[in-house]
Amino acid sequence: MLTILDFTSNPLAFMQQYPVWPVPGVDVARGGAFTVDDRGDDPTIRLALAPYAARGTGSQKLEAANTGQTLDVLYLKWASRRITKLTLNMGFRRFFFTSAINGCSVFVTGNAQAPTVYHAGIDGKLIDLSDGELAGVPAGCVRAARAGDAPTFWRLLIQARVHGIAIAAEVNKSDYVNDGTLVNRPGFKNWFARASVATTALAKEFGNTLWYRGVLGAEVIPWGSFWGMKDDNNDWSFYLQENATVIKSDATQKGVVMRLRQVFPAQGVVFTNDGSDV
Repeated sequence: MLTILDFTSNPLAFMQQYPVWPVPGVDVARGGAFTVDDRGDDPTIRLALAPYAARGTGSQKLEAANTGQTLDVLYLKWASRRITKLTLNMGFRRFFFTSAINGCSVFVTGNAQAPTVYHAGIDGKLIDLSDGELAGVPAGCVRAARAGDAPTFWRLLIQARVHGIAIAAEVNKSDYVNDGTLVNRPGFKNWFARASVATTALAKEFGNTLWYRGVLGAEVIPWGSFWGMKDDNNDWSFYLQENATVIKSDATQKGVVMRLRQVFPAQGVVFTNDGSDV
């Protein structure tokens, strides 16, 4: 069984091979709805690795632990209807994770030696909120909520709540779970007509790659993980792990990393999966 030492010995190689779901981090909301909640008073958490079959064989979860092989990391919790915030300018911690993202937006501001990360999300859908629940939110955010446009909602909200903010990097649901690309209902081949399930272009392409490799009738369900690490010069870099749970025609599930991208400070693809390990 894998342990946290497998991650720390070669983080980039590990995150190319194993999809990771950071489990802990849902927290009690503080402050008013749709405000910025600074989590600098609670920045670290001790984590251990464990298999996570719910996301497919090979997937790993990071969970809070006090025994066994563990790692203290800087960790940004999230709270529904809030923008949680953490500035990474403290101590000797080398790694950063935020709570599992499943439609949330993550923003990075500042420079590589003292970046600030923001995690914005909601339990449910913005489009379902009443006028009263959106009271005090800027008009542009209300329009975005009514249109079901979560990335625009959170981007406009953070710009309104944090004076003079310059967003250096952004990850939102279109990057890892739903960019409006459509594929067929489970059980149909991805290249057929009758597309009806929202996904990402990468997940659709990966499904087609599997088809050509002989993995027929597989459903590719995308999801993501946002994390970072600090180098020997105390410079932080952040990455989006674009994962998928592949459900095969025999109902077995495999967790895969489709792509690993650096999003801050530079942007670029670190790894792309060719489908040979599914």
